[in-house]
Amino acid sequence: MRNIGGQPVPLMVLYHCNFGFPLLSADSELDIDSATMTPGNLNATDNTEKWNKFHAPIPGYPQEVFFYSFEHENGYQSIVLKNSVLGIGVKLQFASSTLPYMTVWKKLDFGDYVLGLEPGNCLLEGQVGAREAG
Repeated sequence: MRNIGGQPVPLMVLYHCNFGFPLLSADSELDIDSATMTPGNLNATDNTEKWNKFHAPIPGYPQEVFFYSFEHENGYQSIVLKNSVLGIGVKLQFASSTLPYMTVWKKLDFGDYVLGLEPGNCLLEGQVGAREAG
């Protein structure tokens, strides 16, 4: 994206990619090589040791949100979601120089069983939150 206006303006970009069954299951695992990981909500705080694991759907299970940031050393970052039992997976690759953050949204509820992988130039805090955070 390019700003062709006369003044600089903030631009927040986040790509939201959803993945579900059968790729997503209790047999799935997420691989993220990040510089930092921060839990984004209370349920994530309680489950930081299982950030890359999944379980079968549980009715009423609350969402988990994790925030990641990346180094810019090699210019690209890869995120891999794999289901070794089924022998399937997906790899997202993006330029960490322009998309230095990743939001992982886990909704492992019965009926809403989904994983959101969201590379972006920002976190899900909105423009006001981003300004306040510097």
